[in-house]
Amino acid sequence: MCSCTGLAALDHANTKFHKGYEDTGKGAGSCARHEFLLKNALAALQVGERYANMDYIMASLIRHISFLLALILAYDIACQWSKKLLQRLKNLPPLVRLNLTYRTIAFVIPKLHILGHLIKCQLKFSLNFTRGVGQTDAEGIERVWSGLGGVSTSLKEMGPGAHHDTLEDHIGHWNWYKLVNLGELSPYSAFYIT
Repeated sequence: MCSCTGLAALDHANTKFHKGYEDTGKGAGSCARHEFLLKNALAALQVGERYANMDYIMASLIRHISFLLALILAYDIACQWSKKLLQRLKNLPPLVRLNLTYRTIAFVIPKLHILGHLIKCQLKFSLNFTRGVGQTDAEGIERVWSGLGGVSTSLKEMGPGAHHDTLEDHIGHWNWYKLVNLGELSPYSAFYIT
């Protein structure tokens, strides 16, 4: 199952307590640069972090991203998840089925998570060696989880409708707060040297 060390997400997939719960967590996709949660990029995880759930989330959010953009997908277990991804995508429902062969795509591991991987994974999936990422750390999704962490205990007590409404409200607030704090950009700001 795992050819790399220190991958808690894979280790806990088969051992996490899940009896009586509709889901055991959430999987999501966010913009690594701005930390906005993306459209159609949040889903429930049943019995741990399974590839099928993460494939569906990734395919759902990529549908809304232009084919003209090169994609860099950061995931804390990208070294394992990217294996046989093309074959798994063929099994998705037609609405979200993707053909990634027409996309320019790179897989990376966020900068903090990569430290728990083998050296060969660190060399192959490092953001430091990936063209076009600048100094992005790709750990933004962890900051989103820290912002939503206080809601998680309340969500366990709610029915499905209230659960989804509450989560949507908090995510909407997260994205709105990020947007209003981006600051005003001048069209000439790139030319000013301070």
